[in-house]
Amino acid sequence: MLSEVTGHRLRSQTQVTDTGHRLRPQTQATDSGHSLRSQTQVTDSGHRLRPQTQVTDSGHRLRPQTQATDSGHRLRSQTQVTDSGHRLRPQTQVTDSGHRLRSQTQPTDSGHRLRPQTQVTDSGHRLRSQTQVTDSGHRLRSQTQVTDSGHRLRTQTQATDSGHRQTDSGHRLRPQTQATDSGHRLRPQTQATDSGHRLRPQTQATDTGHRLRSQTQVTDSGHRLRPQTQVTDSGHRLGPQTRATDSGHGLGPQTQATDSGHRLRPQTQATDSATDSA
Repeated sequence: MLSEVTGHRLRSQTQVTDTGHRLRPQTQATDSGHSLRSQTQVTDSGHRLRPQTQVTDSGHRLRPQTQATDSGHRLRSQTQVTDSGHRLRPQTQVTDSGHRLRSQTQPTDSGHRLRPQTQVTDSGHRLRSQTQVTDSGHRLRSQTQVTDSGHRLRTQTQATDSGHRQTDSGHRLRPQTQATDSGHRLRPQTQATDSGHRLRPQTQATDTGHRLRSQTQVTDSGHRLRPQTQVTDSGHRLGPQTRATDSGHGLGPQTQATDSGHRLRPQTQATDSATDSA
């Protein structure tokens, strides 16, 4: 089909505006000649609006499920406006002083905001969940105790009668930690000698107070011996696989001693006079 105005060919169900523009089916044209899609409106100022879109008195466009305040501000869906014109998100409240509160948030008498599961002390301090307050107003974390003197104790920590943590001298002890009679702290599985020295696990102490590593022995004179080390009757130490002569000398492996007490290296012999044969 030919247009009577411009002579252009037009598809079926196609219209032409007064200015000669072609319009698709179900399309309208504004007074200014702009083409509008189906279900599209035009404001008095000529702006195009999408479907389900409204216009405020000031000419602003609003998306679907959007409202406008008296001052012309746009509000998203499920959004409220305070008397002072502030916008509030969904599930948001406003205090008497105009502060915004998130969901599950409460205001105190002094106007402070509190998060969920948060309490307020008489002095107005905020407390997290599972937090307690002492009589003096100090905040305590969960599973925390307070001594009679007001000191805070961590989990699994005890306090002495004087208010200090655990030791008689006032030292603090971590869980599974003990204290000696002199007030020193000991790690788990750690012992203390009578003189107050600390011993690591599997460590012993001699009668003189020396510390011994695991698998270490002590001689009668108090000397320390390494594992697999022996002591002669005269108190000398012998390494592993080492023997001692009757006179107390140490012999290495594969080492022999003569009747006179001399040591011979491997594959060495001695004469009757203990001198080398000619």
